[in-house]
Amino acid sequence: MRKVLWCLLVTGWAAGAAERQAWPWREAALDTHGWHAVRMESAAEPGGGLALRPSGALNAFLLPREARQRPTVAAEADLTVRERLDRQGWSFAGVTLYQDDGNLWLLALVEGPDGKRSVDFLESRAGVWQAQNEPATRLTREGNVSFDWKPGAGYRLRLELADGRVSAQVSELEGGRVCGSASYALGQTPAVRAGAPGLVARGASASVAAFRHAARGGGPGVRDRPAAALLDDALPGHDRAANARLAAALEGRGLAVTQLTADQALDPAALTAEAFDVLVVPQCDAVPVALAGAARRFA
Repeated sequence: MRKVLWCLLVTGWAAGAAERQAWPWREAALDTHGWHAVRMESAAEPGGGLALRPSGALNAFLLPREARQRPTVAAEADLTVRERLDRQGWSFAGVTLYQDDGNLWLLALVEGPDGKRSVDFLESRAGVWQAQNEPATRLTREGNVSFDWKPGAGYRLRLELADGRVSAQVSELEGGRVCGSASYALGQTPAVRAGAPGLVARGASASVAAFRHAARGGGPGVRDRPAAALLDDALPGHDRAANARLAAALEGRGLAVTQLTADQALDPAALTAEAFDVLVVPQCDAVPVALAGAARRFA
């Protein structure tokens, strides 16, 4: 089994709804250089802004390269749906908190096969679309974010994950009227609890006049050197002496290393993006299956 090293650049923000504490928004440059595209074509628009167009039939994503997956994160876009590209299936455009194709939260302006327009606020978990409505992962929604949006009109879509709750709001760009808002409390239910802020589209082109993202936590400047969490436990094939040498080597490279047992690595209160910049999983024959969730936070 190969040694895996996951890194996270800490920029961050803390838990708390926007009403209680303002997000420190960061404006993303609307050019084609600072973004990572997943099946998405983008182009700068003459008057400013970014034009989005999915390059295939699947969900397409555009993620700021400077942003990372965080457990406390927000995305906000000023967006206009321009053209429906798929006349047979579902089409949408909006914002996402993205881990991978099968694990994300989404807030999007949607048009169905029948032409009916609505707003989707949903979770995909382990490849299950609308996971928040499945019996094993059901979440209770408070509020309603859906409405009959107008093609060609500009809307501000905001999606937030903080303090054990994911929240969504859509408002009109002109005048600022709130069209809908809703939230899910995650509680102890298995759910997507981290993501990278970004844009999403499928079967529709869109114009983005602004994109902002935020994260809060330890923040830059809190530590004088990067902090690494090193898994070190009596696991099958786990060489504790090699771990000690690896810890010393990392310390020699300027990292502050904390060795964690498997139980500590699986504790979301112990292994956090606010406490650590890097998660190190040394070579071993087996690790707890649940460690995959921790790995996603540092991917």
